[in-house]
Formats: sequence, structure tokens, C-alpha cells
Amino acid sequence: MIRTKKILAVIGCAAMLLCGCTQSNIVAPTGEAAEPNFTVNKDTPLVWEQVQADLGETFMETEDYPNLAQIGFNVNETDKMVNIELIVSNGTEKEEAVEYATAMVKAINDEVYIQNSYYEPSSEDSYGGFFKEYGFTVTVATVDNAEGEPDLVNDTVAAGEERAIAPVEG
Repeated sequence: MIRTKKILAVIGCAAMLLCGCTQSNIVAPTGEAAEPNFTVNKDTPLVWEQVQADLGETFMETEDYPNLAQIGFNVNETDKMVNIELIVSNGTEKEEAVEYATAMVKAINDEVYIQNSYYEPSSEDSYGGFFKEYGFTVTVATVDNAEGEPDLVNDTVAAGEERAIAPVEG
């Protein structure tokens, strides 16, 4: 009986301590609910090494781009330009080179969107929000291009321009 009273006393004290008579500031010190901040910060720094790694997985480690031999890009923040280079196997048609280039541009935008949702994702009709602020130059060449073969694609698209990438004439 004494043991039961002690246990009940301990439980009672614990309940009083847990309920407490203290003021809770969990919601806000003023007693009003804090407003959530849903603003997206445009100035979030992008991790270009992560973009490059993710693009490598997307393009080089899948069977979706069988003629693709190598990819690369660099970003010039000052000029707001992205330089994209793709190397494809010999015998790749210009139409396929344009498809690869378009997919690469959209993939860069979408990787940027993953890191900073300020930019809108690409769509069938748009390169995406990043390329509304940045232009790009895309070059697609074959593996044996060193022997004087012309590029399949060498095109520059200005920031915000939503036109199709064009193959090299000839």
C-alpha cells in the first residue's frame, strides 16, 4: 500500500512538471502564429560541380544517348553565357546532334531548377527559366572532328530566345 502511494505521488509530481505553469513560446513570443516565409531566394549559389555530376549520370550512364561520347559545359557568370560542348560518335546525323544539344540545354536548366526553384523548369516549348537570363552556345562535333570535319551543331541562342537549335549548314 505504501509502495502504491509512493508510485502515485511520483506519477503526480511528474504530471505536474510536464504540464507546468510556464508560458509557452513555441508559436511566437507575442502569442501570435509566425508567418511562414515562402520567398525563394534568387541569389542562392549554384553548385556547378553537382550539375556536372548529375548530367554525367543522365547522359553518359544511360542508353538514351547511344552516340554520345563526351559532354562538357562551363558558365561565364559575367557574360551570363553557358558554353556547351558535346562529342558524338562518327556517323551521327545532324538531326540527332540537335536532339542531343536540346536535351542537354534543358537538362542544365532542370538541374539548376533542382538547386534553386526560383527558375522555372524546362518544357517542350521552353529551355526554362535559367535560360531566360543566360544565353548559351552549343557545339556538337564528332570524335574525328580533329581531322577537319565540320561541326554538326555550332549555334548561339541569346538569353530569353526560344528558338530551335540549328545544325551547321552544309
